[in-house]
Amino acid sequence: GPWSVWKRDIYVTTVETEMEQIEQIFFEGTHVPEARWPNAKYTEMLDVKTWATAKNTTSYGYVFDPAMQQTNINWTGAIAVLNSDDRVLSYTRTVVNFTGTSFNYDTP
Repeated sequence: GPWSVWKRDIYVTTVETEMEQIEQIFFEGTHVPEARWPNAKYTEMLDVKTWATAKNTTSYGYVFDPAMQQTNINWTGAIAVLNSDDRVLSYTRTVVNFTGTSFNYDTP
């Protein structure tokens, strides 16, 4: 369907497909990376300097970062991409509870 502005620089559309999942989205011929916080250009997404860093009180299933409060977004239901300290292991988890400065995510 057509793209429309949801908030500021955030656009939304409805995609009708028979596929189980969508691998790529294009807007006016340009690849659109998934939304993320903090924002980064597509070419910066793998640069660890653009990643948010959780505080020392973070533990398995729980992430604390006061900077999340500045987003004014309720992250419940979002998919969090989590990287271990050594950055060898990355995994995704669904945010199940967001408090403004911290969130819990599902644990297998």
